[in-house]
Amino acid sequence: MTKGRAPKDIRDRRKRARHKPKKQKRELLKLLVRIAVALGTFASILGLVTFLPRLTVVASESLRPKDPMGTVFTLSNDSILWLSDVSIDCGIDDIWSTNGLGFHGFSIRPFSGRHADTLSAGQKMDIPCRDTMMIYEEAARANITIEVSYRPAFCPWHRNAAFSFSAKPTLEGKWVWTAVAH
Repeated sequence: MTKGRAPKDIRDRRKRARHKPKKQKRELLKLLVRIAVALGTFASILGLVTFLPRLTVVASESLRPKDPMGTVFTLSNDSILWLSDVSIDCGIDDIWSTNGLGFHGFSIRPFSGRHADTLSAGQKMDIPCRDTMMIYEEAARANITIEVSYRPAFCPWHRNAAFSFSAKPTLEGKWVWTAVAH
């Protein structure tokens, strides 16, 4: 035996003992990476499902020509997945008659609107803005906001979407609704 140096069998045991903790750390690191990849994949898929829904609202014909609230609006689910627990509210932001009467600066939601348990892909649904308010005088302009609350497929939480519209009458008395950006 030389001075300052351990015998070969002791040196070999020390080398083996040093490698075991590194191997355990490496295994633990691999496991953590696999878990992180699995969680990341799951979160990405869930994020796509959440943000994938595409809803559109369009105005069609008017049931009462002199009343802007007589216009029928339609909600369409333009995505590839269904939506659950869909609730729709139509609120009047402001409305003015030709003689200057009306209100502005707050929103009225007198009725709770419509509800559907499921709105399938490509399905359409009428929006009850025509039931919100009836105007007995000729109106000059109106602004409404349609709020939609829904739960995307496979998700436990709700999302909300708002669609704003502004209307002015034509010379013939029909109403032209245009979408307003938020």
